[in-house]
Amino acid sequence: MAGSASGKPSPGPSSKQRRGARSVSGCLTCRRRRVKCTTHGTPCSNCTRLHLTCTPSFSSNFKNWTPNTASSVDDTRQDPSGEESDFCFAEGRPGTPKSGHESTINLDFRPEEAEMPSEIAQWLSDSLSEGQFYDLETGAALNNSTWPTIGEPGNGANILEDNDPFNSMMTSSPVDLDFLGLPQQISMVYGNSHGDLPLLHQYERNMPNLLTSKATPWNPYRYMLNSTHDTPDSPLRHGILSWTCSYISCREQNQAYSGATYYVSASNSIISLAQELASTKSGLVPTRRNAKTAEKLYMLLSTAFFLCQCDMILCDYSSMQTRLDSIKTLFQQHWTHLSPSLGSLESRLLIWLAYLDLRSSLFGKRKRPVESKQGNHDLLHTLVKLRAFPSLRAYPEGESYLSESFGGSYPREEIEEDLVQEPCHIKCDDILSVLSSLSAFESWNDAVARHGIEDPMIEELRTAKVDALRANIARIRAECTVLFQASYQESVNVVDRTTFHALTVTALHLSATIMLNRIISPNVRTDPESQTCAQRLIHISRRLRRAKYLQTPRSLIWPLPIFIAAIEIEDLVYQDWCVGYMVELEHWGMNVRRTRELLERVLERQEREGRRVRVRDVMEDFGAGVII
Repeated sequence: MAGSASGKPSPGPSSKQRRGARSVSGCLTCRRRRVKCTTHGTPCSNCTRLHLTCTPSFSSNFKNWTPNTASSVDDTRQDPSGEESDFCFAEGRPGTPKSGHESTINLDFRPEEAEMPSEIAQWLSDSLSEGQFYDLETGAALNNSTWPTIGEPGNGANILEDNDPFNSMMTSSPVDLDFLGLPQQISMVYGNSHGDLPLLHQYERNMPNLLTSKATPWNPYRYMLNSTHDTPDSPLRHGILSWTCSYISCREQNQAYSGATYYVSASNSIISLAQELASTKSGLVPTRRNAKTAEKLYMLLSTAFFLCQCDMILCDYSSMQTRLDSIKTLFQQHWTHLSPSLGSLESRLLIWLAYLDLRSSLFGKRKRPVESKQGNHDLLHTLVKLRAFPSLRAYPEGESYLSESFGGSYPREEIEEDLVQEPCHIKCDDILSVLSSLSAFESWNDAVARHGIEDPMIEELRTAKVDALRANIARIRAECTVLFQASYQESVNVVDRTTFHALTVTALHLSATIMLNRIISPNVRTDPESQTCAQRLIHISRRLRRAKYLQTPRSLIWPLPIFIAAIEIEDLVYQDWCVGYMVELEHWGMNVRRTRELLERVLERQEREGRRVRVRDVMEDFGAGVII
């Protein structure tokens, strides 16, 4: 692809002359980010907006300039294998790798734009990774100085037209939210829109490309986004905007979250939807899908999914757990009446919510009222007990879970690609149910130790539980070896969608082995089996990092395997690599930063005590729940 060093399409033969005559008066921070700098003082407007350190050009030569951060010193250390390690410590703000991004994300904003020239797509992809956006038609950079004024008379270049319902929704009068009892993270700043409307609109349109590993426009996130076009005030639209505001705030390191109106509106809507679904009962168990119930389930699960993603970005453990508990209670009590109305996309959303619930409770304590009869199990464990997974994964023969959503327009090649991924999804459900059982076993084991029960029958039961868990992990490991053998053939710089899912499932069963060993042998620092698993986990993580596959939060599983590998591995170089990779992923959300801080405390305490320490004990000392 012909283009400049910044990834922008080459404007023509005269580009070389312009490159040679470029100005040297811009700040060094903008030069490193490869964006145009306003030279009217220090700090410049770009650095002010993104809260970056603005280094003036006259202080040092930009060709030899390196960041003044201690974390950038040892970027090329040797790992124990003798090869150069691909450490990545942050330069400047979290989430910025040491070298320039060359994003592999295909920015197909809408299906009809899928034929966008590759040069423009790569240019936009690179600018996205750097936090800079451009007008899709003219190529002009969108920053504070060039964004058009919304509603300005005669401005035909407006990104949001005056008659756009999205515009009118975001520029409505502020709402007093004091009486709503917002979570601590939400109450920092509450308003009804993000101050930079074009940036918010751009991120909203980019949401599917940020959250999915499916490169084509035929993905569930694109479908959910498109379903809100005719209903701009729907709970789902507000949930998407709430996630968008939180993601922008995190990317810009801005502590002021300005999407509270969207968050509260969507939260109240799903509470009402859950109440309506719980109150809708009939004398007979329904045998066919009810259209009204199906519509409510779609709105409930899709909105809850984006709100939970928002909670993860803001590290709001309490709100996320409360929301997921209410959904768990709804399906636990009304499964027979609701399950016939679950479509294939709603079923997938319910499984995704179960993944998030497991992550939020895997190392934390779920506190419920004493009179509760629901137990302390997560949503995934509840679905297993309800024997729900066969029906949640049941699709017509030769069809995928998206066939129902897109209908006859869904291309056959997309269906075939989805079917290739299905074994990975099934094995992912399988191993995550084992992780849920591990969490339940740890709670049971703690209860036995707390009450000081010394009974041969209890010890025999404990041994049987451990043997059953080991057998399940061994079965999944053997099945993965057979199913995903081709994915284990390493190609350093290429990881496709199938390989990513296969490596993720492998990372999960390695993590399960480590977690089981940590539960049954807490008073040792490590064991050979766990060390082998931790090394393989880091090998998988390094492969994904080299392929730049986790540049965006496109996974509901990661960075959990990185955390588990880091707390078990003894090698200090590997520990440093894991911490550095966590720093690189901090632009995913506050939860990754808190996870990295928790990881550092666990490692420090294990080094001091010379044995394994329980993550949930360190989390209690941490003073807050962490969604790992």
